Amino acid sequence: MSSNPLVKHRLGGWLAADRAMPTVVALAAFIETTLAVRMLFNLALEQVPDVPPYNQDPTGKSGIRTVAELMLVFDTVQGQSPDFIAFPLNAALEWPMATNVGISLFLRSDVNQYLRDMLNAYGEFLTTSLSASVLNTSSSGWLNEIALGAIVKFAEPKPTNKLTFADIFACDPTKPAYGYGSYDAFMTRSFVDGVRPVGSPDDPNVIVNCCELTPLNNLSGSLVDIMGGSLEDAAPFAGGALYQAFLPSLSYHCWHAPTGGTVKKITHIEGPYYAENSLYLQVATRSVMLVESDNPAIGVMAVVPVGMAEVSGCDWKVKEGDRVTEGQLIGMFHFGGSTHLLLFRKGVESPILVQR
Repeated sequence: MSSNPLVKHRLGGWLAADRAMPTVVALAAFIETTLAVRMLFNLALEQVPDVPPYNQDPTGKSGIRTVAELMLVFDTVQGQSPDFIAFPLNAALEWPMATNVGISLFLRSDVNQYLRDMLNAYGEFLTTSLSASVLNTSSSGWLNEIALGAIVKFAEPKPTNKLTFADIFACDPTKPAYGYGSYDAFMTRSFVDGVRPVGSPDDPNVIVNCCELTPLNNLSGSLVDIMGGSLEDAAPFAGGALYQAFLPSLSYHCWHAPTGGTVKKITHIEGPYYAENSLYLQVATRSVMLVESDNPAIGVMAVVPVGMAEVSGCDWKVKEGDRVTEGQLIGMFHFGGSTHLLLFRKGVESPILVQR
């Protein structure tokens, strides 16, 4: 008998062996050969009610009831770019990760190591020319009239301006895929020069928004946990202000410096990728930049991009010791939207944030 019958059954029953993605095969073998993990995956799937809306995933596809089906979905997704507007891996795990068992399962470091390998491989695919196949005008493509209209509406909510996608974002509509060489290139697209001038560049008391975003309210969390367990990094912000905002997949995904100053420290913190929503600020994969503002009234502040699910790539374009100017490009999320935090010291008056 095979030592990994789940893998053999999946490959023999649904996929040709030469199509199986190595990182998915590794995850499947780990689940099958690790009793505790196999039991947790089975229980997480069993705890999802087999009644609406839980009998379908959030995209309307039939709900996943077995680990074998879940591995098949993972394997299929690895060779496909997301259609407009979808996060296929997150959709597959939306219900099981919110069950009592799923909350614990997706916090396990060993499970997340295999998920990390799988997501890294997926990220590599999304930078290839093959991934640009969804950049088309079909009903599920990112360049159809509805998709472009939704992106434009988010970027320019004033309908009187009558702007087009090409007016806002650097592209070439005469070329295939508007000139974007990959799905990732589309998701990290830049603005046309002059579309987003820096707000109040001559007022050092104004903080500019890092991203195109929607502010969130009623937040809670541990500063020490957000800072990856570092009491030293958390201490300046005890009793201070926390600002969080969410970036949807329709948004612009680059980050810009909220203030002029010097980058003091950048820390990347690995974490789970599919933690239940109330936990993700404190445990999800994230990166922390401490910047010493040129304005003494602001002092040190923190910029914390937080990766969520398959959009967990946090890519800095600056390094420790660099000088940054207000509004300068400092980094980006890859593959989709996510969330970020700005942290301010105690005693800093409520900062004024303006859009870039």
